[in-house]
Amino acid sequence: MTVVNIQVHVPANGSLVPAAGSMRWEPSTRRTGAGGALVLPAGFPIQLVMGAASVDLDPSTDQWSWCVTELFVGQPSRRRYLTVPATGPVNYTDLIEVDPISLEPALAVSPDPDNPGFYLIGA
Repeated sequence: MTVVNIQVHVPANGSLVPAAGSMRWEPSTRRTGAGGALVLPAGFPIQLVMGAASVDLDPSTDQWSWCVTELFVGQPSRRRYLTVPATGPVNYTDLIEVDPISLEPALAVSPDPDNPGFYLIGA
């Protein structure tokens, strides 16, 4: 199991304050657990307390990832597929986002500040 530390802030009145909300964690698919048992992809919620939470998770593998739905007050919900390493603790912001189908690291796309109309693509 790996501990994932979560800390979320939101801008308010020129500073950052703890965000309110929750996150729903669920495995992306069925998987095989200890002793060959079938582990169903049942999810569970994690409630933020003063913008923070910790969760103890099974590390993901090359066969499945964690599907996280972020439900922060005042923000649209967002679904992310993340890998959890076998060692920790680790910060939520350090988890690697993956493509939900291939489970390969998702590509980051951002505008190129030096060339308007062009984009930078990188992992």
